Amino acid sequence: KHPVLKNPAVRQALSYAVNRQAIIDLALNRQGTVAEGPIWPYHWAYSTATKTYTHNSEAATLRLDSAGLRMSRGSTPGAMPSRLRIRCLTLAKDARYEKIALILQKQLYEIGVDLEIEALPGKELIGRLSSGQFEMLLMERTSGRSLAWTYLTFHSSQNPSGYKAADKVLEQLRRTTADAGVRTAVSDLQQIFYDDPPAIFILWPK
Repeated sequence: KHPVLKNPAVRQALSYAVNRQAIIDLALNRQGTVAEGPIWPYHWAYSTATKTYTHNSEAATLRLDSAGLRMSRGSTPGAMPSRLRIRCLTLAKDARYEKIALILQKQLYEIGVDLEIEALPGKELIGRLSSGQFEMLLMERTSGRSLAWTYLTFHSSQNPSGYKAADKVLEQLRRTTADAGVRTAVSDLQQIFYDDPPAIFILWPK
């Protein structure tokens, strides 16, 4: 619903700007694996995505340029010159989130995106998420053997984000029982999450 973030090219740029391995190394003491999407990599229907988001600042910058986002002075006193300013909510008093948020802030700064971190208590964070009062949210989500978590997180009927690109494939996945059909639907879903990313998928913690 955000006037700028609703553009898939902008969300692609943000995904390209993130150095996931650096976050794992610096924030989690190397105890993690790069995430290609929200599907658990040990799920039996999982296959390596044909396209993934590796760290590529040039690709990120080109997409921001194509979206018409140029460097400009911030309207708020003391704000850095930027292409885009985003407020990111995260959980307060949790060292993991604090470290990851600060590294993300630095990485996005390198492409001219000003990421403002707002740390909130858990109850307030969930309230903002449920009401849709957020631009960006850093959080850990559940995945695993069941694909139901992916449906509950990304189908438009289950969340307030306004994201609808994956609805058709997620509905197909709910109806499919044959192994081959499930594998095909999961592969199609991974492609959609690359072409029209609903989130920046960062890492799987160990």
